[in-house]
Amino acid sequence: MTNVDTIDLTAPFALDAVSKGGFRGSAEADAISDRLRETLGLDHHFIPARLALARSLSIAASPPPATGEAGRAISGEQLFGSGADLATWVSLIIEHAGRAPQDLAEFRSWVRAHWVRGMAALGTLLEQAAGDPLRFWQLIAETLPERSGALGGEAVVPAKDALVAKAVSVRIGEDARTREPVVWRVNAKGSAPHCALMGASGTGKTTSAIHLLH
Repeated sequence: MTNVDTIDLTAPFALDAVSKGGFRGSAEADAISDRLRETLGLDHHFIPARLALARSLSIAASPPPATGEAGRAISGEQLFGSGADLATWVSLIIEHAGRAPQDLAEFRSWVRAHWVRGMAALGTLLEQAAGDPLRFWQLIAETLPERSGALGGEAVVPAKDALVAKAVSVRIGEDARTREPVVWRVNAKGSAPHCALMGASGTGKTTSAIHLLH
């Protein structure tokens, strides 16, 4: 396993360097992350980190440089995934900045700034939810910024006839015998756009739903 703290930060910027590089938020962000994991039943450190990045990226203004004690290190592969997932996250962060980073060090500073800002916003929502995970997700939905055509642009309201449901493929697991992926085709012909996760308290309904969504 690569030591994420020994990567050459001055190397030319590339997806491979991002995947192997180490990323950190702040100690304060990690404390909020731990509360999120406990409240929402999340197994991994990277899940609240991704939520924080997404929350910050939804804000058009650039995040202020992160300050304070650095948090726990996590590899780029864990934080962003690999392949198309990695490329998508990197593209979103660069698009938000409005230019390509000079090197991995600058990109890492952008990630840290988004991570810290986003986690602070999630911490506020967590306090408002008073420990209720369902209320937390409701607040997430209620406080999303208006959809815009471009970062910092005016909100765009799609035409009524443009709001047509399209089929979306969601991987929900794999066949225990064949190891083939099991895909749920949301809104596909002959299928309904609804899903129910049922089980006793503590059996993993919330965690399963989060994995389906991300």
